[in-house]
Amino acid sequence: MARDFSINANDLAGVADAIRTGGKKAQESIVKAMNVGIEKARIEQSEYIADRYELSPAYVESRLKTNPATVASPKASIVARDRRTQARRFKHSQKWTRGKTVPKKRAGIDIKFKRQGQSFLFKRAFYMDLKNGNQGIAVRTGPGKRDIQILYSTSVASAFRWARDESDLVARTNDFIKTEFFRYLGG
Repeated sequence: MARDFSINANDLAGVADAIRTGGKKAQESIVKAMNVGIEKARIEQSEYIADRYELSPAYVESRLKTNPATVASPKASIVARDRRTQARRFKHSQKWTRGKTVPKKRAGIDIKFKRQGQSFLFKRAFYMDLKNGNQGIAVRTGPGKRDIQILYSTSVASAFRWARDESDLVARTNDFIKTEFFRYLGG
């Protein structure tokens, strides 16, 4: 797992001084605000990634975890799984063509990686049962029995890094945490 996004309470402008002078209530308020803010950012980014790619929101959410802040360590982070995503997680379908001696024969597997993008037809692809009991999409790379390769796409971690930069996550999350902190401190 790679640490992809973190917030430190001491780095928030205008908040660090209030924490030092505010005592225990200020420390508890910033921890609560950071934990709410980081969880909100995780859910927002998982929906953003699932909307961009042909992945289910539940799959993306299960690959994004939060490390909450504590009073002893006022730092919260979002951690994403760095393993590649199998092509079978994306929208896919078996394509057929007319055969010479049989009514239908396999023409490959059509995979759509991005929601707004085009789908790709892998002519030499086929479904394959994997050792862990799952089914994967593979492509034959040579004439031998073991000359196959399982198809993968981008990891959730790299999609998260891309989404973080594109959606201006840092500024929005920092503003939300500051607002929540002063709300909790005043209330």
